[in-house]
Amino acid sequence: MWILEKRRPAVQWIGHPDTHVTCLHFWPDEILISQGRDGYIRFWTIPPYEVGQGCLKHPPTQAFAQIPTCDVTFCHMSFWPSVTPTGDLDPSIAYYLAHVPRGGEEEDNSTRESGYTVEVVELPKNVIVVHTEAGDVGSATVGSSSSGMCMALQGIPRHPNAKWNQSCLVLVANEAGQLLLFGDGVVLARLNNCLGTGIPIMAMSLQPIPAILEKEDKLKLLMALGGPSGGSADEPSQVDLLFVQLVSDETDRDNPVLRPISNQIPGANVGVSSLSWRQDGRLVAVGQWDGRIRLVERCVKQKPTVRCLGWLTSLGGLDEGELLGDWAATTVTKPHGPMIDQKSTTIRSCFFTPGSDWLVSAAPANAGAAGSILVWDVYRTCK
Repeated sequence: MWILEKRRPAVQWIGHPDTHVTCLHFWPDEILISQGRDGYIRFWTIPPYEVGQGCLKHPPTQAFAQIPTCDVTFCHMSFWPSVTPTGDLDPSIAYYLAHVPRGGEEEDNSTRESGYTVEVVELPKNVIVVHTEAGDVGSATVGSSSSGMCMALQGIPRHPNAKWNQSCLVLVANEAGQLLLFGDGVVLARLNNCLGTGIPIMAMSLQPIPAILEKEDKLKLLMALGGPSGGSADEPSQVDLLFVQLVSDETDRDNPVLRPISNQIPGANVGVSSLSWRQDGRLVAVGQWDGRIRLVERCVKQKPTVRCLGWLTSLGGLDEGELLGDWAATTVTKPHGPMIDQKSTTIRSCFFTPGSDWLVSAAPANAGAAGSILVWDVYRTCK
């Protein structure tokens, strides 16, 4: 854990031994939630912060609770408040945690390949409110019998301006390129082949709801979807970044519908690994496979419009292709050619800090600074 105002790490501990930590969320009730490749989501009580010392008094020694989760999927858990926040995070309201649960030992290969399960837990009650077989909603690809793995989850807080009244809304993106909106475990809307036929959705991020509130009856939500690279630079570029809007369909009893916006960013053909919106909803950071961060602006107009502002080049970022992965990878430069060890240039994670709007990104492993973070001061309006 880092204290950004002190520009120094505060404390560290081993939360998932001999495996990677893939996702972290902070619960306002002084609780840190971690997900690891060992197949567990763990809950840690954060000790008091000593202001004068600039550090935490004692690191957590043991998680007070844990949830078994799938250890083979690329999908990170999603954690969000049940209602749209109006200010500081409130620990008294209910929160939801969505994840892909671990399959039972009795499942055979045919069962596992037919789809996946999405589970939503309400906290602090620790009650399962949704447990749905997402593979039952149909295939996204013609001729395919499987939607593949769940690749991304994104919860949506409830808001009174929305025409849909389900209490638990979650977006699910899968390996076959399908985007699904679930409301209390029921499919409300879907969008097939978002990035192209059979192309998986690798990352997803929802524009902060307070930033897009307007004096109108209908709530419009904008989300960014990221996908893999299309191949070499000589091949035609494919869509690796797509912006989709969730709106009410006036022709169908105001039911929710997912629609790609008309103005899109041209494909960069490098692959997208992480996405993060700034708090004001005007800027989205796009972490790429080549070690660069693309900055995209959402223009304030009657219809949603996006444009690319530029790129930030991280340490170790090179103009080269790279395997997807959260670990050092071994790749092949030519078919059946020599094996060359190289570390990933992928931007595994990035986010904007609340208040200051600093952009924080994970340093690529290729930079020789594994475990380090990079802090960027870019397009800020706050001091």
